[in-house]
Amino acid sequence: MISHDRFFLNSVCDDLWLVHNNHVSTFQGDLDDYRQWLLSQSSPKHKPSKPTKPKSASPLKQQQQLTKQLNQLECQHDELHQAVKTLDEQLADPQLYQSADHRQSQSLNQQRQTLITQIAQLEQQVLTLMEKLT
Repeated sequence: MISHDRFFLNSVCDDLWLVHNNHVSTFQGDLDDYRQWLLSQSSPKHKPSKPTKPKSASPLKQQQQLTKQLNQLECQHDELHQAVKTLDEQLADPQLYQSADHRQSQSLNQQRQTLITQIAQLEQQVLTLMEKLT
């Protein structure tokens, strides 16, 4: 995407690409870092150099990364809930309990408990990420 609207670019772009000296590379930084790099390039005191890498990601970039992680956790959460639902349907089948051997029902119950534990851990991670986002 090519645009001169800095606010728009900051809100929609995850990566910036630098075209300089017939070479294309990813730019490690945000638009403010790019502006500083441009100013350093136009200064007669400085010889052309590679773009500087910021020591830490910009707040917007950090927020985008946290949002991406949050979305991934929510997808995992949905998958685990679907697996619990499937196990619940299997555990609701009366034929499961008609045999004298209860190993299958015990195994399903153990699987369900493991999933419930994983869901609780994911929910804690989601809460932690949400706190970082606010």
